[in-house]
Amino acid sequence: MLWLAIGALFMTVWLRFQPISGFRASMQVIRGKFSARADPGEVSSFQALATELSGTVGLGNIAGVAVAVSPGGP
Repeated sequence: MLWLAIGALFMTVWLRFQPISGFRASMQVIRGKFSARADPGEVSSFQALATELSGTVGLGNIAGVAVAVSPGGP
């Protein structure tokens, strides 16, 4: 857990606190403030976020199982 916290702190500083300062803008995008109903496309901002997040979690599960099986076996 300590390594995760150190990594998160390092990346936050290295990215010049963008994850913190951009939080408000990201919430506005998710809520659809910058898009109109007449805009082309069938996927809302929230649907795109949910799809991307599910892909990331799924890939993490696959990679986690591969890493766990490699040293210990099935």
